Amino acid sequence: MKLFFIVLFTGIQIHTIAQFITIKNNQFVINNNSSCPIYFNGANTPWFTWNDFDGAQSWQYFDYNTWKTEFENMKNHGLNSTRIWISCDGDGQPYINSSGIASNPSAEFWKNCDSLFSLAKQNGIYVMATMFSFDHTKSSKPNNTNWQKMLTSETNIQTYVTNFIKPFVARYKSNPYLFAIDICNEPEWMVVDQSWGCTWAIVQKYVAIIAAGIKSEQRTDGSSVLVTVGSAATKWNSSKMRTSANGSGWGNNPDGNKWTDAALKAQYNNTNATLDFYSPHYYGWVNEWYHNPFEKTPTNFAIDDKPCLIGEMPSEKSTNISTPTMTLLNAFNALKNNGWQGHFPWTSNTVIDNNFGGLSYWGSSALTFKTTNSNLIEPNCIPTPPTCTISSPLSNQTFTPGTTITITANATSFVGTSITKVEFYNGSTLLYTDNSSPYMYSWANVPAGTYSITAKAYNNNGEFGNSSEVILYVQIPNSNILTNGEFDNNTSTWSIENNSEANGSMTIVTNAAMSGTNALKICQTNAGTEDWHIQVPTSISCIANKDYEISFIAKADAPRTIKCVIQQGIEPWDMYYSDGMTNLTTSNQTFTYNFTPTVSDNSAHLKFLIGGNTSCVYIDKVVFKEKQAPTKQIIQLSSGWNLISLYVIPKHFEIDSVFLPIIHEVDIIKNSNGFYSTSQNSNQSLTTLSLESSYLIKMKTAQLLEIQGELPTATTINLDSGWNMIGYPKYVESETTQIFSEIWNEIETIKNFDDFLDKSSGTLHLMIPNQGYYIYCKTPTSITFSN
Repeated sequence: MKLFFIVLFTGIQIHTIAQFITIKNNQFVINNNSSCPIYFNGANTPWFTWNDFDGAQSWQYFDYNTWKTEFENMKNHGLNSTRIWISCDGDGQPYINSSGIASNPSAEFWKNCDSLFSLAKQNGIYVMATMFSFDHTKSSKPNNTNWQKMLTSETNIQTYVTNFIKPFVARYKSNPYLFAIDICNEPEWMVVDQSWGCTWAIVQKYVAIIAAGIKSEQRTDGSSVLVTVGSAATKWNSSKMRTSANGSGWGNNPDGNKWTDAALKAQYNNTNATLDFYSPHYYGWVNEWYHNPFEKTPTNFAIDDKPCLIGEMPSEKSTNISTPTMTLLNAFNALKNNGWQGHFPWTSNTVIDNNFGGLSYWGSSALTFKTTNSNLIEPNCIPTPPTCTISSPLSNQTFTPGTTITITANATSFVGTSITKVEFYNGSTLLYTDNSSPYMYSWANVPAGTYSITAKAYNNNGEFGNSSEVILYVQIPNSNILTNGEFDNNTSTWSIENNSEANGSMTIVTNAAMSGTNALKICQTNAGTEDWHIQVPTSISCIANKDYEISFIAKADAPRTIKCVIQQGIEPWDMYYSDGMTNLTTSNQTFTYNFTPTVSDNSAHLKFLIGGNTSCVYIDKVVFKEKQAPTKQIIQLSSGWNLISLYVIPKHFEIDSVFLPIIHEVDIIKNSNGFYSTSQNSNQSLTTLSLESSYLIKMKTAQLLEIQGELPTATTINLDSGWNMIGYPKYVESETTQIFSEIWNEIETIKNFDDFLDKSSGTLHLMIPNQGYYIYCKTPTSITFSN
């Protein structure tokens, strides 16, 4: 739609299986099931505050409650979809600089979009996200020349794809309610109605590059978010039209369809440079020469090579449309009967004060249409999926870093089908695909972290079923489970909750002389009467029947008490642990408590209850850790030469002790300082190991070396000029350049058996536990590794 004033516009999972929209046999369907078609009974909800998601200007803000009410309103009126403008005119996210280069959106932008798609999912409303509009390049817009430069340079377009489009799709592609990306609202006006030199080739190339970028972000099953362009009219999205004004004759359209596969690939030769469906707009001015979709079919317009829907249409402040004259309900029925697969009236929310009405005018028509066609608008025809369960390991098991974890799954399918494969996932990341039973995956050298493991079974119909998640904890003993316990990231992960008219605030102070630079200070202007009236929580996870230790440093401006508790993070707010009362003085004190939960909870809260006293409280070095047995390092040694290092402190560093279980299979151990051979009993120049050095070990046969010990807090390695053999005393992988960032100018080369890295080339980008390294230094220096 083109508006001739300041604004020119754009658009709870119901089932246990996510209802992704796909296309099969030229029909919108659910989960690629041709027997489950869907019709879009939609609307345009383009914006509320113009560039809602940006948040950079006072008028650009995302009002969660307003959007929540609108989604609920759409659902209550029988709608299943809406079209929303993510960027209205370029005066917001994403930002394009004066050279036409796109930057990454802000955290506020992503936060607002996260809320939007969460609301869409909660209400079962499919979103067609419009990313760009001809408005962006209009001479009246403040950043118009920046956007023009972006459109006219393939290199610049790729920055827009890399920094905005692909991150957007990657972030929301697993949410089935982002069903489509509308690349541009009415791009034709840039060519026919603006004077900056835009051509069809420019806009077609832009659309083609963006389409290819979107489709490169595939879901794990190979599908992708659908792609379209909100064409201003069939004048530019059809090869047929009237042969005379308002006449009944029908002939060729000299403008032709600008958005065919051939037209786009001619400008950008890429397999994915195509649209998935057409979504032309219709308003009364179109009817004179280009007819209307209420009386003509996609076949009449010669655009039946793809599914077609009407991306915008009038919703006047009455129950009728004027050109041609008919009720909106009759218009909806005519579109469906003519083979269009959806309609999106302008608007649901009466965002522009003119003749376009909101749901208060036409919502009853939408609801009646939905009631009559409920099987198409809210389809419930998904077949029984395969069943899939993870039999081992059990959820909430704990492993040490470097462990190999074997995951086993069971899968069955309904009668007449068979299981073809099982995929194993960590979150959304595919770990492995097993095409035959028994279905299992051995996940080697797993680093520290908390993992959400699922399995996904497919049958020979392409249907799939997901297992329940299994939570695995891979962590070093005595490591802090909560994040930001020393407040180095300010108040990140912490919040303050005021209850019963109490009023407290928290700030970061740097002069508390506690642990490190930062400490948390909580003060109260109204402390309330109970300790729970002011609460300072952070999230933790705990496993039933495991032993934990809670510790923190605290003091106050005057003697007082506080309480440390662990509580369920949602209703009914069950209390798992309370320390009774912690007595604070004006001096630093370290408090330590033990806790063994009787239930597992991945979203529990550790809280400090501060209310009931107006004296300010200072807290630092908050630790919540599991009390475990010593860490075990496991090193796979191959037959022949190996280059290894240690990351645990063994009880004894002597070679005979460390290698005792497999010493009979060791031939030679050496580093730059000495030599050990099992073929001689005396005069060994190397008898002990250290964390600082790496070691060349020659094995007679392949063996598994297990070293039990403790993790070092920090290890400093002194480096000589020239070549050094160094260890890697960390239990997790780290980027090489990050590890050596402070001494990078003193380093010539880093290498191991397989790779190298220097200032200009090389592929040794990660330092990996268990491996040893050679490093060439220009001058003597040192490096400290911290765990």
